[in-house]
Amino acid sequence: MVKTWNSEEGWGTVALDHVELTVWVHYSHIAAEGHRSLAPGQQVQCHHEVPGQDGYPARAVEVSARQAGRYSSVLVRSKVTLEHDLLD
Repeated sequence: MVKTWNSEEGWGTVALDHVELTVWVHYSHIAAEGHRSLAPGQQVQCHHEVPGQDGYPARAVEVSARQAGRYSSVLVRSKVTLEHDLLD
């Protein structure tokens, strides 16, 4: 479900219903024709990736109107970066 949406800046957040995770959404990732926008309270399907963006733990890679009987989110990719020092 869409938590927040800023029409002027073209981004907002989506709350997932099956896990406690807030997903950052940019208008360019909304699967729709013409003007792409969301509204708080709107039910959506959200494919996301981690890590997120702008302090959010995940970011959307595609958002569309929710289809009945499906989860509202699918993790499509994750990335882990490990850094270490080599000892001589």
